[in-house]
Amino acid sequence: MKSQAVHARTILTESSISEIDLYLNPYIGCTHSCVYCCVEYMKSFSGHGSDRWGEFVDYKANAVELLAREIDKARGKNVMVGSLTDAYQPIEKQCELTRQCLGLLAAHRVATFILTKSDLVLRDTELLAGAPASRVGMTLAFADDRCRQAFEPRTCATSRRIAALTELHDAGCTTFAFVGPIIPDLSDLDGIFAMLAPA
Repeated sequence: MKSQAVHARTILTESSISEIDLYLNPYIGCTHSCVYCCVEYMKSFSGHGSDRWGEFVDYKANAVELLAREIDKARGKNVMVGSLTDAYQPIEKQCELTRQCLGLLAAHRVATFILTKSDLVLRDTELLAGAPASRVGMTLAFADDRCRQAFEPRTCATSRRIAALTELHDAGCTTFAFVGPIIPDLSDLDGIFAMLAPA
């Protein structure tokens, strides 16, 4: 697994998603290794053209400094944290860039939107529950853990994601599930919805 520090020129970028105004990506690349990933094209823009997708992640060492400088741009806006990467992939345990950025956004009362496949998000439950209009979602594609391991080899189990979603909701966070991608005969939507029911 390759990991290196990079220095970005900016941290907030304009969004093309309805209801999201700005993106904030503390990392480049992702080590979840999902075979269906729709942002693999980012390799060619980040100097990783010859690297296998899922085998590298760069961390933006100056992300928090940049956000502090650009925070006025985010006031009154909805900011999605992690649009081209998972903001809670394993390297976040050490770097805590997502945590620090969320703290800054919360301090300035900026509405945040997070979509992840990791229960590491639970580490920031108190921060997220106290943030204004924050929304936290889990991506779910498979009820069967063998399918998940085949398509998302370095992600946590669907059951752990749903348990995290339940805990976040119980703590007062606004939560949701994003079900996708839907792969015929493998995704088992009935199974996913049944697992989600208690959450």
